[in-house]
This record gives sequence, structure tokens and C-alpha cells, in this order.
Amino acid sequence: MNKTFNRIILGAAAVLLIAGCNENSGDSTEQNSGEAVFDTMAHINAHRKTTENVMVHKVLVEEVIPTSNYVYLNVKEGEKNFWISSSNMEVKAGESYLYHEFMLQTNFKSKELDRIFDTLYLVSNMARVNSNGLSQTDAGSPSSANMGTGSSEGSITIADLVKNKQQYSGKTVQLSGTCVKINKAIMGRNWIHLKDGSMDSYDLVITSDENVPMGNFVTMKGVVALDKDFGASYQYELIVEDGRLVAQD
Repeated sequence: MNKTFNRIILGAAAVLLIAGCNENSGDSTEQNSGEAVFDTMAHINAHRKTTENVMVHKVLVEEVIPTSNYVYLNVKEGEKNFWISSSNMEVKAGESYLYHEFMLQTNFKSKELDRIFDTLYLVSNMARVNSNGLSQTDAGSPSSANMGTGSSEGSITIADLVKNKQQYSGKTVQLSGTCVKINKAIMGRNWIHLKDGSMDSYDLVITSDENVPMGNFVTMKGVVALDKDFGASYQYELIVEDGRLVAQD
């Protein structure tokens, strides 16, 4: 029995080692990236310590290639053309989109298209820009009209926190907004994504033991942390930790 157990452990270690090597190479395919890539990008990559990956990108769609699970878009940002991909959604050439969460892949092979993309940005969430220049969130996401702007007494806005993060570092702050996403039970905590309408296309991450239903308007208190590295690529320039629920609607 001990020999069998040891073989299982060694086999598991080998799988993890191979997976780690594949991740470091940056090469990928539709099959080994899968939906999990898009589900976890928000808390793995959204706030990495790279300026490019925390700024909002506005792109113009020039070509659309839909597949059964994903949509591939040739887009233009400034003078630069490149390819991005996201979960399947209705996109039309000529439309503009905003995004800020992505993962760079090289030599990405789409088996369905039988095509290799030298460089491809996997984008977790995109917001379409309408004729008035305002972003529209994907279907099913809480709209900005329901987010408020830190209206609860004693709350600061996300925009204020981001602008003055050094001033708030290490301090307990109160924020109010809509839970637009929650990743549960990762590293022993829940990762709550909060928007309050004060900063377009930016959601603040709050770690907490609280279970907040997506779409609920909440008020939370937590401690501001800067340049936080949790390991395993969980790196945040700004995050609020040990969040506790004050009120929710």
C-alpha cells in the first residue's frame, strides 16, 4: 500500500511539474487554456505589477472570427493591430470595446480554426462603447446605474482610493458598491470584486470570509494593502484585505 501511495504522489508531482513548465513557456491551445483561464484571470492578472495590465485599453474591432466557445478579434489600439480572444459573445466589426484584464499567450493554437496566433491576448471581460462614448457591460452584469457612488455614510469612493492609495495604505476604509464578481474559497478566502460607478471599467478586489451574492449592493470595511504578493502570480498593486460586511441591500 505504501508503494502504491508513493507512486501516486510521484505521479501527481510530475503532472504539476509539467504544468508549471507549460505555464512558464507561454504557449497554449484552446484545449489546455479552456474556460478556467477566463474564470481566474480577474484575480490572477487584473492587478499584476505591470503598468500595461492595470490600465484600461480601448480597441476598435476590425475583424471577427467566432468559434463554438470563443471569439477571436483583430483589433486596433492607436497605430497597433493585434489579436485578442474572449468567451463567445456577439461582436461586430467597427465597434469599440474597453478591457483591462488579460493574459498574454504566445504561439496559441486554435484547433477549431487550425491556426496558430503568434501573439494573442486572452481577455476576461469586455465592455462595448456606445455612440455616446459610454461603456456598456456584458449581458448579465450589474449596470452602472445600480452601482451608486459610495453613497453610504462614511464610505469613500473607489476613485478616491485609487487616486490616494498611498494615503490610505495600511488604514481601514469603508467602501460601498455592487458586487460584480466573487471568486470563492481561493487561498482560504473569497475574492470580492466591487464597483461603485466612480471609476469606469475598474473593479476593486476585497478579500473576505463573507459570502456576498453577485449583484448585491454592499458596504464593507477592510484594510488597504499595496504591492501585495500572495505567491502563485497573485500580485496586486492595490487590494483591500480582511473585508467585513457592514450592510447590504
